[in-house]
Amino acid sequence: MREYKIPSPNRQHRDYRMPLIAIINVNAPLTASFQFRAGTVANSPVLLPLPDRGTTLRSLLRFCRRACPGVPILIPRIEKLRSGAPIDNAMAADCLSLLIAKAVKAHGLSMIPIIVVGHADGADLAAQLALRHGSLLAACILLLPATEASNVPLATLDGLHVLVIVSGCKEGCVSVGQQISNVLEELGAAVICERVPTRRSLGPYETAIARVFIATLFGEDWPPRSASMVLPGDVL
Repeated sequence: MREYKIPSPNRQHRDYRMPLIAIINVNAPLTASFQFRAGTVANSPVLLPLPDRGTTLRSLLRFCRRACPGVPILIPRIEKLRSGAPIDNAMAADCLSLLIAKAVKAHGLSMIPIIVVGHADGADLAAQLALRHGSLLAACILLLPATEASNVPLATLDGLHVLVIVSGCKEGCVSVGQQISNVLEELGAAVICERVPTRRSLGPYETAIARVFIATLFGEDWPPRSASMVLPGDVL
């Protein structure tokens, strides 16, 4: 396993050691909601899983627990957010940002780093969330993204860390992952792009890479080197 040397952004360290809330339910557009599953590791970041539409949430939750055992998990009810009239990822990302902002403000999570973990088309949504509302996130893990990202005018991702994992045997997947990496890097994000063997499901390679990525950012070197959070509607 290679050693990752992730650059530290020019941001002030902040104290993330804040109490976590057991259950989060928020009223937001499209009747989406969140559930918070408390972890067993103190002062750890929160993972926000965005599964592929073709797989179950349970499989991505299993991946998150293996990649970062004991971590708290913030679960958006995407099946509710995506129900009804079709919406694109940009609209879905805007809805997610409102949910995150309401949850953070209502339950005192503003000092807790959030890592979004997206798989396949969930990774496409995670990329849009980062591009449109990157200040809400500390880091992103994009697992096998399927769609190229569009640059968002005036977006800045300074201080955001991103891990992109692509299938090494699928040229289309590699080109999509590289395009997303280029877009995010141009906006200031620190991006690592890794290839893994083609598999039907997320396996040990993806798990090991994600574990090293998270541990490098939020391991023994505390506080974590993450972007400060700016909520929608805040005056800078």
